[in-house]
Amino acid sequence: MADREYVFGVNDKELERLEYQHRIFADHTTRLWKHAGYDRGQTVVELGAGPGFVTADLKSWLGPNGTLHAVEISDTYLEFNRAINGHARGCPVHFHAADIDAANWSELGIAPASVDHVFGRWVFSFLQHPEDVVRRAGAALKPGGTLAVIDYFNFGTVRMCPEGPMFHKAYAAMLANWKQHTPTPDIGALLPRMCAEAGLVVERIDPLMLIARPGHELWNWPRLFFETQLDGLVENGLLEPSDRDGWFEEWDRLTGEPGTFFSIPGMVQIIARRPVTGDSGPV
Repeated sequence: MADREYVFGVNDKELERLEYQHRIFADHTTRLWKHAGYDRGQTVVELGAGPGFVTADLKSWLGPNGTLHAVEISDTYLEFNRAINGHARGCPVHFHAADIDAANWSELGIAPASVDHVFGRWVFSFLQHPEDVVRRAGAALKPGGTLAVIDYFNFGTVRMCPEGPMFHKAYAAMLANWKQHTPTPDIGALLPRMCAEAGLVVERIDPLMLIARPGHELWNWPRLFFETQLDGLVENGLLEPSDRDGWFEEWDRLTGEPGTFFSIPGMVQIIARRPVTGDSGPV
């Protein structure tokens, strides 16, 4: 998949959104790492490393004796990641330009039973064959290692309250566009079963449900999210230019109304561990 096929686009607006999004969800991410047992000196595979905001945190977390494999399909984002994380501070990073759906991990230099953790945040919901990636991740883990994931399990919980017609129309178009690229955005509902079928033991399935309100930091996230989508939806003929303009007018109006809130897409945080005994198969 080339940059132009990235579901949410590869551009400066999306880069700004990803950076802001990382800041919003950084505490949730590091809390998951703590539960999974991430520690200095370990080896981690980051799936869908993108422009490198999570990569930077992992470099620091793992320390100079750790090892990080950053796997990313977008050459543009991987170049940006190298620019901000190619320095000597923290652990060394092995950058891999690869299609996560099809990559042979051994060819990337990730041997079976060689890594302590595999991490993916909002990546499995964009894959064509997530069950194969779960299997490869399980095989790459050392006994006792974990696959830790943050991903959507119910995108239907997205809601502006009160809900205006322009928001609803744009949301429906965005979801239709997404489903043209991937089997299901709600992959979090299926991942625990995939993990179990890959021989992993599911230790945690924790909900991540958030409400954004005007005046709070999280409130900017949905606006940035839709702002990066609307132009592309218009270009693809899924919305009219007047729909885009109407969306912003409606958003600004609802922002000023008392009691307005936005429900963030429903997510789950999953930790699945490879048993100390047994084999999860080839990578």
